[in-house]
Amino acid sequence: MQSWSFAAGMLMGSVAVVSASYVWVKHQRFGMGGAFLSFVGVVLLGLSVWSRARIEISEAGLLAEFERLQQQLDDVSRTTELVQGNLDSIHIRLTAGEQQFLKMARVLRDRRLITGGDLEQLTTSGGAP
Repeated sequence: MQSWSFAAGMLMGSVAVVSASYVWVKHQRFGMGGAFLSFVGVVLLGLSVWSRARIEISEAGLLAEFERLQQQLDDVSRTTELVQGNLDSIHIRLTAGEQQFLKMARVLRDRRLITGGDLEQLTTSGGAP
């Protein structure tokens, strides 16, 4: 639910600010409507961003924690770990496939279905002779 409210606040705030800016750029009019839209947009954007922030100033110094940013960093870290695991799995499967290919090529050479030169070409270039 919080992610929906965050996204809705960001979207509505952005639309409000962009619409007031568009009217200003296009017609050079701002007025009370533009001021109100800008204010509402900034409030919606600010509340969306700062609702999960904690800032403390103490003798030890300034402490700023952004829960949403930390969640996104954690998500990126988990995704990176999953991708790395998948890459390792793919590497293992490719290595096994290469070993099977080389074994099959040697069997074909031993049965004299391909020549030694063809086997060398297959194993070094990865293509057919």
